[in-house]
Formats: sequence, C-alpha cells, structure tokens
Amino acid sequence: MHWLFILLVVVSGSAFAGATQWVDFELDQGYITIPIKVHGQAGRAMLDSGANINGINSDFVLANPDKFSQSGKIEVEGAFGKSKRSTYNNVPVELYGAEFRLDSMVEMRDFKPLVLLGNAFFNLNIVQLDYPNQRLRLIDRDSVNLQKLKNIDMKVDKRLQMPIVKIRLNKEKTIWALLDTGNTGGMFVERYVVKRTDWLEKYPAGGGTFDGVTKTATVENFYLPEIQFGPFGIENVLTTVAAEGESFIPVSRSTAKTGSHIKSKNVKGIVGYEVFKHFVLTIDYKTGRMHIGIPDDLSATESGT
Repeated sequence: MHWLFILLVVVSGSAFAGATQWVDFELDQGYITIPIKVHGQAGRAMLDSGANINGINSDFVLANPDKFSQSGKIEVEGAFGKSKRSTYNNVPVELYGAEFRLDSMVEMRDFKPLVLLGNAFFNLNIVQLDYPNQRLRLIDRDSVNLQKLKNIDMKVDKRLQMPIVKIRLNKEKTIWALLDTGNTGGMFVERYVVKRTDWLEKYPAGGGTFDGVTKTATVENFYLPEIQFGPFGIENVLTTVAAEGESFIPVSRSTAKTGSHIKSKNVKGIVGYEVFKHFVLTIDYKTGRMHIGIPDDLSATESGT
C-alpha cells in the first residue's frame, strides 16, 4: 500500500508539496467509505482507525470460493466479546488505480462494505479527513510539522498500537478515548465512569442496542451537555454506556491464536462520528499527533510548518 501515496501524487498532482489532491469519500450512516475492487469486482471499503486488522466481507468470500484460500484462524476481540474468524492471504485489491495484494484479511460477518481497512491504511502517511466536505487526502510526514501544529492530546497506546485522545466530559471528567472512525456514535464511555456521576439520573437515558464486531449488546444512550475535543467544545453529544451486566472493552485487539487479551488501563471510552462530523482531522497515526480544524481554515496544515 506504500505505492498508493505515490500514485495519487503522480496521477492527480499535488495541492501543495508532499500531498495528494483531495479525493471524495462517502458517508454511510457515519462510516467513511471509498471505492475499491477485489478480484476485479467493485465495492466499497470502510476506513476504520479503530481496527488493527484488514477485513473482507464473508458473504463475498462464500460467493467466490474458488478465489479465496483460507490461510489460518484469528481471534478477533471486539468491544463486547471474542470470536474466531478465518483469514485469507494474497487477496488482489485495486484502490484508486493502485494494484496490490493484502494478507491476513479477516472475514467480516454481518458487514455491509466489501473491505475494511484498518491501521495498515492509516499508518501509510498523515491522513487528512474533511468530514463536512466528505473528502480526504494523504500527506507526506516531511511536509507538515504536526509536533508544532497538534492541538489535542493524542498518543498511540504502546501495548495495543491504537490511537487514543484525551476528552473532557461535561467539565467534570477527563478520559482517554479510542479515536475510532468506525464508530458511528458520539461518545462510548465505560459504565463505571458514568456511575460515579449523576448523569444517568440528570440526563434521562433511552435503551437500545449496539452492533459490535463480534456481537450485539444492550446499551443506554443519553445526551451529554458538553464535551471538550481539543480546542473545541461540542454541545449535546450522544453518549452511550453498556447496560448493567454487559461487558465493554474500549480497546481490543486480534491475536493469531487464543492468546490472552491485553487491555489498556488508560482507555475508558470511544469517540466517533457524531463528534468528528464537524471537523477536518489531520492524523499522524504512526507518531500519535493530530490537528483538529474547520474546513474554512486549512492554512495551518497547508503551510507545511
């Protein structure tokens, strides 16, 4: 996938040195999707910054058994549980005209897009996501000084290699949350964090369900009056907690065998689309730096320093 950045620069030209032109994406109920081909068949790929795997739609695999050869099994651990899944190697993919092959693609059940692209995509370069205008571009790390421009506390969890950011909840609680473009909600917070406040009583909750990677869980939803996301305050944010008795793990991982789960003690929630939709996110997944801005002012990241 290293060649994707080079191809986009050469084919489309650059908006400024070291960056591709903007390319459009579509939002499917809050999920970022881009066009992709697998074995020559067109479909959509979902970009998921909160996934440490690449995935392939299991229905597509079943419909094309002669094109896929199982390479092994992997244990996928989502927010609400574990599941064993098959993996596939040497899968031919075409993305924006670049052709390459992906290994260790995990079968995704009850999954609408053709492909899930996780941290392998986000590790390539700096990724800039303009949610209001539904577009993205890739930026070479030497072109933008995100160490200087970052305006939110972000880091990569060392044990799980996942991006996490510091969020202030209702001017009362500060937590580390997984930065998850695959989460279509606002904030997902561990129940015990909320139980230490009066939020569930003060802001009446409604019941519902949440479709995780491995299972559907019962949850409670309410609107938190404010969260602080970097320099921006956002009002009336949809906030979700697992129902009493449900197990919720904000940061999870995949293992080649049935190895024990490693949970980050720092991470108490997940932040998603209902927060991101207002902003342009410039993310260096590899170094753990991010700038949050609005579409009307992209001058900071386009200046290069």
